[in-house]
Amino acid sequence: MHTNKTDPSPLFRRDNYLVMAFAGVLIIAGLALMTGDASTEHAFCPDIFSTRRIVVAPVLCFTGYLLFVVGIVWKGTFSLSQMSRVIHRLCHGEKR
Repeated sequence: MHTNKTDPSPLFRRDNYLVMAFAGVLIIAGLALMTGDASTEHAFCPDIFSTRRIVVAPVLCFTGYLLFVVGIVWKGTFSLSQMSRVIHRLCHGEKR
């Protein structure tokens, strides 16, 4: 019994992989910013409440996770001219 096997198309495009790679870098950077000395029973480290650890790092991680989802779901291609037009419309409140 012979079956015709067609060459399957790739699951993601190059743009998707680039977005997911950038998202991975953001997640790793956020996790690296969260690291540091911890408080123990004998010594208190006030650095655990720094803005870097409780604001910046979680925002970076969350942005990375959102971009990862966008990288998986996105089906189009990225064009700098299209993106600049969208950003211009958003900043200036223009309608289509």
